[in-house]
Amino acid sequence: LNEYGDKLINGYKHNLLTENDLKLLGLIFSKAPTQEELDNFLKTYDIEVAGGYKALMLSYFMRMYPELNFSKYESPRLKGVFNFYRFQNMKLISYFMKIGKVFNENNIPMLILKGFAMKYLRQDLSRAMGDIDILVPENKFIQAIDICEDLGYRLDVYVHSIDIHEPSSDDGIMDIHRYIDMKNKSERPLNKFLFKRARKAKYNGIEVLVPTNEDLLFLSLVNLALNLKGKTSNASTLYVLFDCQYLINKPNFDWDIVLDNMKLTKSWNEIAFAVKFINNIIPNLLPKQFVENKMINNCINN
Repeated sequence: LNEYGDKLINGYKHNLLTENDLKLLGLIFSKAPTQEELDNFLKTYDIEVAGGYKALMLSYFMRMYPELNFSKYESPRLKGVFNFYRFQNMKLISYFMKIGKVFNENNIPMLILKGFAMKYLRQDLSRAMGDIDILVPENKFIQAIDICEDLGYRLDVYVHSIDIHEPSSDDGIMDIHRYIDMKNKSERPLNKFLFKRARKAKYNGIEVLVPTNEDLLFLSLVNLALNLKGKTSNASTLYVLFDCQYLINKPNFDWDIVLDNMKLTKSWNEIAFAVKFINNIIPNLLPKQFVENKMINNCINN
């Protein structure tokens, strides 16, 4: 990594993550956390100041290591945060089930994305989601718009997607994509392979398509890069790291699929930046042979 690339990534890191954020990540990604490490961390970490998104991540840690003791101050608050987001998830999922049922009846395939896909894979965990993202085939997109309008929702229509709201609210319900916007006009060919590789499943009785772990990782890396560039969804950055760790632990994870997606969508620069950013925060989270890929290093240098 050249001098300027290194400065660029460090700049984003320090603008985005506080010292306490980095301590939180260090604790969560510790391979064998001890009670002493937890106690030392909590001496300087106030979950009220950190906010809900970050406290939720600490609540994951508490559930992952039940043998570690949290104080009477942190434990009930972390349980409360976890349950708050569980309730928020239930509200969003109720909208999804209403819309998804009609999509199923009209034979509109739904590929679940982002936080909702991770919620499906890890149903025991609450998730910080602003809305539910799905991808539908391009030839079904107009039909999907018509259905949502018939159901009485207010729509914000974009070239690549529609945001769905209740008529009297700006809160997001669902984001229905016809392709994944990568800001480079080379994204659309990916749809064919996302649908081809996805597996059929049911979520609360609704038929969905679940992307492969490889495709979910690729989309997470693209989303991270675009969020960093656009200075949006900063809170989701921590969850990308958490999701990456889960997704790549699948047996026989095929990194060639990720590389093929990069070539197909001409998203080398975006993925290279996301990969180097992640590796800077949590070294060795992604395997060395991928991080040190020649094309990835060339893109960072460029």
